[in-house]
Amino acid sequence: MTLTPIITEFWDDPTLYTLDGYKSHGGYRALASALKQDPDAIITTIKDSGLRGRGGAGFPTGLKWSFVPQNDGKPHYLVVNADESEPGACKDIPIMMANPHALVEGVIISSFAIRANHAFIYIRGEVPEAIRRVANAIEQARAAGLIGKNILGSGFDLEVVAHSGAGAYICGEETALLDSLEGFRGQPRLKPPFPAVAGLYASPTVINNVETIANIPYIVDRGVDWFRQFGTEKSPGFKVFAVSGHVNRPGIYEAPLGITMRELLDYAGGMRDAMQESAYPVHDTIMEGLAPQTALLARFEELSAAMGAPGADLDALLGPRLAAGGTWPAVRTLGLRNGQPHFRQRPAAHGLHHRAPRSLRRQPPGPAALPAALQRQLPQ
Repeated sequence: MTLTPIITEFWDDPTLYTLDGYKSHGGYRALASALKQDPDAIITTIKDSGLRGRGGAGFPTGLKWSFVPQNDGKPHYLVVNADESEPGACKDIPIMMANPHALVEGVIISSFAIRANHAFIYIRGEVPEAIRRVANAIEQARAAGLIGKNILGSGFDLEVVAHSGAGAYICGEETALLDSLEGFRGQPRLKPPFPAVAGLYASPTVINNVETIANIPYIVDRGVDWFRQFGTEKSPGFKVFAVSGHVNRPGIYEAPLGITMRELLDYAGGMRDAMQESAYPVHDTIMEGLAPQTALLARFEELSAAMGAPGADLDALLGPRLAAGGTWPAVRTLGLRNGQPHFRQRPAAHGLHHRAPRSLRRQPPGPAALPAALQRQLPQ
């Protein structure tokens, strides 16, 4: 399966992050078209495209937008989750650095579709370069009349804010992010009510990932049929994969959904030093040497059952020449997760503590024993 550079197509243009550079490649053409349509027609377009969320759950984007009640007399909000904090995950930050105006244009179109007049881009605080890049893109768009009052003479008003998070891992969870955005400590909320009904400031809110929103201008500009030519029937489109770890050519690869792990590994030049090529997914991290998963299809329907997080990166490929034959890095990653505030979510905390370590204990022993500190993380 061939690569499909769409979002990443012009990343080699050093001016792409500027307004003029983005416009030279067709930027904001989709916005001009969208503002001439009915907002409901845009929601229908996104529904028909089959675009799924690229941030984790893989929920159909257009369907999520349609849940926002209309004519309810409340303000509507769009919130972009740019709190990329998973170990090894690195796809949203490069998008914001290289092509921030694709995100900004997507924010404007998405806000228009759900009838929101305020949008927030919540960016992880540890990446000030990305925060500055996105904030500058917002100001450039504002100066060009693309954000603010009466955008392009359409009568649509929108304010966009780039908000810096404080670095709490838990704030990658959408409802904890909303608490943080409101000025409180990030803490997951019980559902229902769902954010589409009672989200930011108890008002209807759509929360989408950076990559999801960056897809919107391309779909609106090029159409549903163009988008659905990529990927599979149930998982149409393309995906940005960040491949790192013990591979020969780590980097960003944009490919259709349906590509196999074997194909991604081949594009990355294979494992270094002829390492054994088997992998096991632990959320965003592919652990080598634990189970043969290289043929796992990158489709939402399969990944949802196999991993539970299809929208996130499938990125870190670790070889067996680490201590304990590849089991040590797995435990290290799980230990990192177990110590994060993310595990205020008790189902995740208990599931990780009782299930994953027991699975690791069943693996054949590696060439070195686990350190005592890591042994203590495995329940007896």
